[in-house]
Amino acid sequence: MDVLEKTESQEEKTGTTEENEGAPVELMEMPEGVEDAPVLPALPPVTSEDDPFPPDAHARDAAPPEDVPRLRAGRYIVMFFCAVLALFAAAVVGTAVTGRIRSSGVYLPALLLRQVFPSGVTELPRTGGRPYFPDGPTVPRIPSDDPSDPGAMEEKEAEGGEADLPDTLPIRSVDVSSGERYGWSLINETPYGPDLEKTAARERAAPALPEIEKEYGQGAPAVLIIHTHGSEAYSPDGAETYGGDEQFRSLDPSETVAAVGDVMEAVLRERGIGVIHEKTMFDVTEFATAYDRAAAEIRRVIADEPSVSYVIDVHRDALITDAGECLRPVTETETGPAAQMMIVVGTDHAGSGHTGWEDNLSLALRIQRRIWERYPSLMRSVNLRSPSFNEQYTKGSLLLEVGAAGNSLNEAKRAAAIFAEALAEEIIGENGG
Repeated sequence: MDVLEKTESQEEKTGTTEENEGAPVELMEMPEGVEDAPVLPALPPVTSEDDPFPPDAHARDAAPPEDVPRLRAGRYIVMFFCAVLALFAAAVVGTAVTGRIRSSGVYLPALLLRQVFPSGVTELPRTGGRPYFPDGPTVPRIPSDDPSDPGAMEEKEAEGGEADLPDTLPIRSVDVSSGERYGWSLINETPYGPDLEKTAARERAAPALPEIEKEYGQGAPAVLIIHTHGSEAYSPDGAETYGGDEQFRSLDPSETVAAVGDVMEAVLRERGIGVIHEKTMFDVTEFATAYDRAAAEIRRVIADEPSVSYVIDVHRDALITDAGECLRPVTETETGPAAQMMIVVGTDHAGSGHTGWEDNLSLALRIQRRIWERYPSLMRSVNLRSPSFNEQYTKGSLLLEVGAAGNSLNEAKRAAAIFAEALAEEIIGENGG
């Protein structure tokens, strides 16, 4: 049967479309015996209210809630702060891996926080240990118009003008020596806790003079004396007061730590040790970057003279109490009053990569012991610090604070001569050194 015949046959059985309009379409004959079966009621028609997928459903889903603009602004704020934190983290990481800053021992966050003071050694955030004194002496922060002291100028600008200071302030003599056997005590401003006995007993890392001369010849320079803060000066002999605007600085090398270095150079040369004395004032151009320029000079000298195995960075400290007293750390010797000294040993805690700092600390402790055996009250406690202070270039590098601003230059020179003698014995290897 073809399709047309089939269709006509079905129409004969079910009737035309018009005749059966509105009635259910029967596609097959009812089986016998069910003609009287009940007819189920028709289902109600589906309205738009019952439609689970109304025509505007997608439009309603796409419409943003009323507070979306506010949420979007909050997201941008969060993204902004995340970007700021990422930039700061990048600066910290960049500082840790940048050779120029690593060599200086001064890390970027400290510079950003302006934690560099205009006197004494560079001050970075304290990480522990005890202060120099219980009554809180600090480095001088006296405003000045001296263009050679940018740090003081910055301090003046930060305070908004001239400080209201007395015309004269007192200088007070104090004894701040270690008080421990061999002078072995630490002002520890790091998380490290070295055993001083074991550290002092370490095998010496820097070569002795016979080794240096064997490799480089007799007279080869073994010591570099340098002054990162070369303009640091002292008080006049016998001074009991100082002016409120005094900066304890000078551009005349005969009045500064350079003159103290001259005494050390003379003693070392008298003992047959070759010395290079660098008198450049690295702090005059810009105080905050003085260690950078000193580091470049140290690297240059060592490249030119590889026999240099000991680098001594000579400073003078600055101890000013909150009341404005300038402290004069002093002790008596057979030649007269001498300024008390302090050795500063840097570490790698500030990110300098100076992993060999215990070699420097070992040298410092041995020198402390030599001096203590003759002058028990001459040395202050060793100051262990987070920055490296350029001590990573040799295994015999130290920063030496010879006296403080309240001492006279002559007192500093007497102390320097004693230190240089102990250093010479260490370099030569005398008395089992």
